[in-house]
Amino acid sequence: VIAAVAKASGETPASIRSRRGGVLRQLVSWIGWHEGLVTLRSIAASLRLRSEGHISNLIKRCEREFGANQTLLGWLDASMVMLRA
Repeated sequence: VIAAVAKASGETPASIRSRRGGVLRQLVSWIGWHEGLVTLRSIAASLRLRSEGHISNLIKRCEREFGANQTLLGWLDASMVMLRA
């Protein structure tokens, strides 16, 4: 999921893992939870975070951001195409 989001957004997986609460981390969390059916613990580990609760917050923030950020929706679509290929 991280690689797909990185490719869709023109970033690197390392940059997504190192950003503090950025929208790309939110998107990775949302896709992992809703589409990948990955546990919060696994998502936290892949993003190098310790708190499963923080992942829940990232998912909620991402859902709010979808309504206001067309770029984020574009990255979501592109990431999902890559994941399904």
